[in-house]
Amino acid sequence: MERHIVSVSLGPHAVAEAREAVAEPVADVGITVGAGQLVIGVADAEPTLPDLAQAGAGLAMVAELAADYNGEVSAEPTVGCDGKVVLVRFQVPS
Repeated sequence: MERHIVSVSLGPHAVAEAREAVAEPVADVGITVGAGQLVIGVADAEPTLPDLAQAGAGLAMVAELAADYNGEVSAEPTVGCDGKVVLVRFQVPS
């Protein structure tokens, strides 16, 4: 198994800007491994889906890191409640 540790420097206002970007600053984070994939999901109560083509700095950084490891980023409405989930999927080497 090859292990990668990624460390990303954030600007001093990144957390404050992220808090102001959503009405509810609480998010649920989930990590799932199965069916040959590692899936990382971040869900919040904000129903507006992000425009992945014109993402803000944080989501753009996530997309860049995902691309570096042949991953993909998507966003979809949550099931059963208002909100959205941003998913990052990676293929697990066999």
